[in-house]
Amino acid sequence: FEAPKFDVPKFEAPKSSGGGYDLDIPKFEAPKAPKVSMPSVPSFGGGSSSSVIDEDIEPQELRDQRAREARQVFLDADKEAKAIEAQARAVRNIANDKKKIANEKKDDA
Repeated sequence: FEAPKFDVPKFEAPKSSGGGYDLDIPKFEAPKAPKVSMPSVPSFGGGSSSSVIDEDIEPQELRDQRAREARQVFLDADKEAKAIEAQARAVRNIANDKKKIANEKKDDA
């Protein structure tokens, strides 16, 4: 397969005396960016690099113990709630069975 041959017309843009194109483009100046200064870095007690334990912070072991106790309180409450929910499901099933019986008796009537 051969593509047909054709002649492309020649085009030359008008040239100005300066060697470039003679285009009237308006000048544009971008606004200058505002000066921004970085805030100073706060000092966190500087000077001493030794690990100083604050008097207000409780020991990790005490905080861990409190967390374990709170977790156990939650687990106990959750276990009790699940037991009550299971009992409620059983009672709901009994009520649904009685409703079926009542509907059957109603249909027979």
